Amino acid sequence: MKRQKKDMADAEALSEAAQQPTMRFVPMKSVETQDAAMIFRGS
Repeated sequence: MKRQKKDMADAEALSEAAQQPTMRFVPMKSVETQDAAMIFRGS
């Protein structure tokens, strides 16, 4: 099954969104925080 690539569209959308004055950035979660979330979810 061949899938349509959307990398170019995704990159364009991310670039446009990052330039918006109301765009809020959040800090990355640490590996430990991500691990704890996975354990909590039971994944």
